[in-house]
Amino acid sequence: MNFILPEAEFTKVELVAHQISLMERLLAQNQNDYLELRTDELCAFLSAQADALHATLKLLNEGYEATRADGPMTTLDWFFALRIASGAGSSVHPSSAATITRKLAAMVKADADMEGLLKLWCEIMVRASDAEKAAAEVPQATGKPVTKAPRRRRENLTAGAL
Repeated sequence: MNFILPEAEFTKVELVAHQISLMERLLAQNQNDYLELRTDELCAFLSAQADALHATLKLLNEGYEATRADGPMTTLDWFFALRIASGAGSSVHPSSAATITRKLAAMVKADADMEGLLKLWCEIMVRASDAEKAAAEVPQATGKPVTKAPRRRRENLTAGAL
């Protein structure tokens, strides 16, 4: 499973890697010489590095937990989302929209940059709901129920001939 790591968190991990590499080179260079290292300074350094790594791992775990319930958006989910957004959502199962909304909300928990996508999806859902309501109200506006016109005698004769 892939997770998006925000730029700030990636930078923290990259800095930790560089600092540990620096410490490794310094210790390797002075392995024959006497090198005075204070234990409290070394512990403070290592503790700061561990804190940065733990914060990044916590962020990744939160992203995993957020998307684990419904799973990530699949190709089929994106296909249904595009069908709904294009107005051809009548051929999509009604529960698909709710599933897509839940998955997008989970994506926002994992990556705050996805919030704009969730807002846009919610706007699309409101427009689709308004369009369905308007379509349902059209027959009631005339006061007559929509019925199929009876067949004409001429249509009955040609239907029997085929």
